[in-house]
Amino acid sequence: MPSPVELAVEHVESTQEGSAVCVVRCLSGVVEPGTLVLAGTDAEAPAQDGTLRIDWIKRYERMVDILDPPHNAKVQLSGPTVSYVRHGTRLRSTAPH
Repeated sequence: MPSPVELAVEHVESTQEGSAVCVVRCLSGVVEPGTLVLAGTDAEAPAQDGTLRIDWIKRYERMVDILDPPHNAKVQLSGPTVSYVRHGTRLRSTAPH
């Protein structure tokens, strides 16, 4: 069974209404565009701040199909609560991916 996805937000580069571009580090699991994640404040906090979708993943200025540990990438997140994403936010998969 695949590992659950967990990402750590390192930096928020830009935000618009309903979306944000962030630099993230993959801590576990394999992330693909379309993955749904829940945002929490840290490793111990319950992931209850809202469901977000990973729209795309970019590494070294190229779009890629996956992100796996321990790599960093730029991702676009979308969802109604994306404005709450900050440095240190943990993003966890809503179901095993």
